[in-house]
Amino acid sequence: MDFTVIKEQLGDFSTFVDAVSKLIKNFPLVVNNLGELFEGKTTEALSTSIDGISSK
Repeated sequence: MDFTVIKEQLGDFSTFVDAVSKLIKNFPLVVNNLGELFEGKTTEALSTSIDGISSK
């Protein structure tokens, strides 16, 4: 039995799980920044987003 295919699929699944967990973790900040943009607080929303990106 060739386990390389299973190993590759598990690696891909691990990457997927990691990406989804980061998306879920950052979702509240994204929603907050979008709300600030619609309220006209563009400077605050953009600076918060940039700080969040640069800290990662």
